[in-house]
Amino acid sequence: MMKKADFEKWNASIRKNVGREYGFRQSSYINYIVLSGYFFCLGPTHFNRVRLEVKPLYVDDLWWQILGISEVRMTMSLRGTGVLALQAQELASYEAVTSDCRCIDEETLKGVWYRVFGDAFQKIQSFLEKNPEAEFFVPDEARIMDRDRLFYLMTLLHQGRLEEVVTILDEAKRNGHICSNQISSQDSYAYIRQWCEKKR
Repeated sequence: MMKKADFEKWNASIRKNVGREYGFRQSSYINYIVLSGYFFCLGPTHFNRVRLEVKPLYVDDLWWQILGISEVRMTMSLRGTGVLALQAQELASYEAVTSDCRCIDEETLKGVWYRVFGDAFQKIQSFLEKNPEAEFFVPDEARIMDRDRLFYLMTLLHQGRLEEVVTILDEAKRNGHICSNQISSQDSYAYIRQWCEKKR
């Protein structure tokens, strides 16, 4: 049985090579592909599973603009790995090989990743047929782990619906919702409200 560190390096190499055949790039522990204005990310969750997620490219661009750090745009992979990247919508989840399965042979490991990437690519194609224009995409909030609704708020702001956003922020405040996304000791909603006031 190989050492865990050696297995993880070997697994990452095979994952990278298989993913490349489907057009995915790899950075750290994620694989991603950009198509039709969307960022699709395949990243690990837990218990040997990986999750396929999607978000329009503009979502993080706008969020970073609101935070005043638009230079982050230069690194595409930060949309999937960055601390300040917004949560994406889940499209699918797969059983894969992401941790301590060091007895597996190369052909079996390749087979796992071909199955994952092959199905992920089909899911992406199906998604794009239903949502061809990223500009008009409305997220399914039930498939996003984002209790602060930042992804949804970015889609509203992108469409110029500032008053709706302010109403949502006011309602959240009335309901005692405390935004879990804190940046420099400031509530993320405060950044959004300030941005809305400037745009008004």
